[in-house]
Amino acid sequence: MISVERSLNIGSLNIWWTLWIINNLLGQFVFCYSLRAEALDELTGLTIVSIINNLIGISLALITVKIIKSHSEIKPPLQEIVYMEKYYQSLLKVKANCPPDKVLIRENLSRPAEDLTRNGEK
Repeated sequence: MISVERSLNIGSLNIWWTLWIINNLLGQFVFCYSLRAEALDELTGLTIVSIINNLIGISLALITVKIIKSHSEIKPPLQEIVYMEKYYQSLLKVKANCPPDKVLIRENLSRPAEDLTRNGEK
């Protein structure tokens, strides 16, 4: 069984969104305040805030890599589930269209598609 909670790690996504909002707010602050800054100490303060903003941006990039990596680990098993659902749906369609003398037996649903008819008849 696949544990989606363990694999997708929703906490990382929450941290990412929080840092993204903080990063954008700081970016807007730096931009607006830099238009009015005149003294050297104001520009120095803006530079420090800008450096902090860039460090948050680097953290966002690392968290993004972690989220993408965890998503890529869960994607193949999820694709297998989708494939199996389509396979069983096609079996049910075949069963619905079968003549009564070639009715599929329920336990045959777990066998490969070529072995689905009774007594090996095709």
